[in-house]
Amino acid sequence: MATTDTMRRVVFVAIPELHVLDLTGPLQVFSEAIDLGAPFELIHLSPIKGQREMRSASGITFSDLLPFDQVQLNRGDLLFIPGIRFTKTNDPEVMVEMQPFYQWLYQVHRLGVTFCTVCTGAFVLAASGLLNGQRATTHWDFFQDFTDRYPNVTLVPNRFFVEDGVFFSSAGITAGIDLSLHLLEKLVSPRMAAQVGRVLLTYPRRTSEDPPLSAFMAFRNHLDDRVHSVQDYLSDHYSDKVTLEQLAEQVEVSTG
Repeated sequence: MATTDTMRRVVFVAIPELHVLDLTGPLQVFSEAIDLGAPFELIHLSPIKGQREMRSASGITFSDLLPFDQVQLNRGDLLFIPGIRFTKTNDPEVMVEMQPFYQWLYQVHRLGVTFCTVCTGAFVLAASGLLNGQRATTHWDFFQDFTDRYPNVTLVPNRFFVEDGVFFSSAGITAGIDLSLHLLEKLVSPRMAAQVGRVLLTYPRRTSEDPPLSAFMAFRNHLDDRVHSVQDYLSDHYSDKVTLEQLAEQVEVSTG
């Protein structure tokens, strides 16, 4: 996925018994990015025909959802599948209701859409068959269940998120925010990801096996606005010869 100014759609799928933060965490990341000028359009989607409302695991109901078969996606658009209550990941009734949605997923996959899962959302996507032959991760509490149920998917444990082609999966809950900031860094810029991290008071975490954090995103986990301003300036002028005096001027301080 190359950095581009092209408008991308970011679709959030409201699945029955979804975990609210799995959806709203990434949603807030992209919403803040839009406020800062990033070229995204947010869409809230229902995966079940005829159902425009969806109740979450915590009792909050999402309404005015768009039917999945009325949403047109293009190459590079993002589709987020949040985690759901674990008992629902193999609920026969839910699986039957979502069969048309799974068929639609294959259609948008052929178009080049990027898939992102949070927590047990990996179970939902794996049930479609699209993850067969791919690498993915999920919440640590369900590693064994995942490998037992989906032996054709290579589980990568102990990672905040895993990137495999157009498939991105995150370990769960707040790791969905880490993944979203990583995507902002790739699709827009490290500065944009850092700015959103500042607004949300969170910064990307990495394990030794996760995709590396760029130099422009490192050492951002602080609340000093002047230091952030200097870091932003360095990010924008990384190819220039920058003097200490120029940096001091950015934050109106003396070098003496």
